Amino acid sequence: HHRHGLGFYSDENVERVTSSTHPYPTFYMPDRLEEEIHELPTCSHYHVFLTKDKDADMLRSTLRDRKADFEESEIVEKYHLFVVSPAPAEDWVVRLAVLGGLGDGESEEVLIGSALNQVDETRPLDGILLLDGQQAGHDWKTDIPKDFLKPYDALIRNGVEFFSVLGASQKGGMLERFELPGPVLNMTGRKYYSEVFGDDLVECYFLDSSDLGSGSSQVKWLKQSLRSSKARWKIVAMQAQLDTLPQTEQADGLPISKTLEVILIKNKVRLVLIGDGKPYQRLKPKNGITCFNSGSLEESEAGQLTDPATIAMESPLKVSLILQFNDEGCQFKAIDGLERTIDEGAIPIPVDLALLPADSNNRGKNSTVY
Repeated sequence: HHRHGLGFYSDENVERVTSSTHPYPTFYMPDRLEEEIHELPTCSHYHVFLTKDKDADMLRSTLRDRKADFEESEIVEKYHLFVVSPAPAEDWVVRLAVLGGLGDGESEEVLIGSALNQVDETRPLDGILLLDGQQAGHDWKTDIPKDFLKPYDALIRNGVEFFSVLGASQKGGMLERFELPGPVLNMTGRKYYSEVFGDDLVECYFLDSSDLGSGSSQVKWLKQSLRSSKARWKIVAMQAQLDTLPQTEQADGLPISKTLEVILIKNKVRLVLIGDGKPYQRLKPKNGITCFNSGSLEESEAGQLTDPATIAMESPLKVSLILQFNDEGCQFKAIDGLERTIDEGAIPIPVDLALLPADSNNRGKNSTVY
């Protein structure tokens, strides 16, 4: 994590890192033990933990509760080494949940948080993506504990990570005080960024849909990053739909929506996740790309299939989309706060991206040391 860091200092377990490209201090939260324990049931590489005598019993008990396959040895006096084997190959999956933005922290949010906690208990989630701009008017001191920390407290304590995107309605306010500079939503000073899940199984690109106009450096970054990605699944997450972006022509003579569409198609992006405040929708695949609307709108009227491009019925309740990736495809399920299934199905991986036997043999050879 510190390969670019020139220096850092610690304050309340949050490191502020400086680097040659980012000379101003930015937040960086070291991986917590809970997060590393949390990923063991689906992880394809070894984990190594070094602990003092006084903490060995706690770690040993936790690993047994997780049914982890591990070996323990006392390498020097008062220190124990725990080596945890990768999960069985059939469990090497990436599981992501997709949500709209923060609501008001009341019953609808609490139900969704509880439903996602049940999903996580069944099989760990690798991340939760927040895609909508309903955070705009929130105040850091008064609203965040109620609207975010309370409904999702169990998930946060269990080590589930959250990732957020920016859009027009997030400018100012909470953006500057919470999302962008802080470590909780993994933006750490970045307005757009990518995150790799599961040893190059999935790479998700989180875009700032308010900054995709003519001359935006973000478009150049996206094109280069997609081209160099080694991930089997490339997915894009953003607040706005492509066809709602500004129609200003780019250097290629196309509006930004068409420019982005060409970039996604050429680089074999298979999923686009949006959160524009509408009810949950799944659109018919276009040019090999399936698009989901995360379904952030609450208490809307019963959905109608009025759009010929829409496959799944709109839900009148707030919905969470669960995505499970492996080397063969992506299974998806949309659930509401009562854990009722709204939509489900599978997206097979294209033949040209299918895992070769040689690639499969290389899985699980990495290790992480703590």
